[in-house]
Amino acid sequence: EVGSDAEGGAATSHGGEAPPSPPEATTPRGPLLASRSTPLLMQTAPILDCPPVKRLWCIYGINLPTEVSYFLKERNNSLMLDTRADKYSGKACKENPAGLTVKGGIGFEVPSTPQPIANTEPCSGDGTVPYCSLAYVKEWKRRMETQGFSDREFEVVELEGVEHRAMLSDNSVLFSIMSFVCEPPPRSPLSQL
Repeated sequence: EVGSDAEGGAATSHGGEAPPSPPEATTPRGPLLASRSTPLLMQTAPILDCPPVKRLWCIYGINLPTEVSYFLKERNNSLMLDTRADKYSGKACKENPAGLTVKGGIGFEVPSTPQPIANTEPCSGDGTVPYCSLAYVKEWKRRMETQGFSDREFEVVELEGVEHRAMLSDNSVLFSIMSFVCEPPPRSPLSQL
């Protein structure tokens, strides 16, 4: 029960004390929710931790138009795409803060889209997965480097224009995979002549 105190601020029915904290969710690795001194956004859910492996190679495509948002309107008690939002395409404004390309009420990141969350140059995803999700592996690499895991091998390969669903038939992807898993053949003495 919340009321108003004499100065117009919110007052609780707990005798002036802070309300009790909600119970913390737990995982096998400990509490999931933050304490009052550590904001929840500063913590990492266990699923986002670096994988416990010695060697990790991440290969993904970049810089294709990728759906990242939807402009909606209500009509007849249902939601539908708002094509009027197309007029904000490529313009950073209140309605389109990131200046996304908008087509048919769908917001796309494109190669010129800023990526402040990923802390990189402008970029876009692989046509299916947004760049900030693809590039999360760079956060793993940063953590490994700052936490002293020098015994781990970690490579990130971003391939220009490689589409998510077509990756396994793309020669640049296959070459990257082969360069990771195969050793180059030894040079023959004849090749030195």
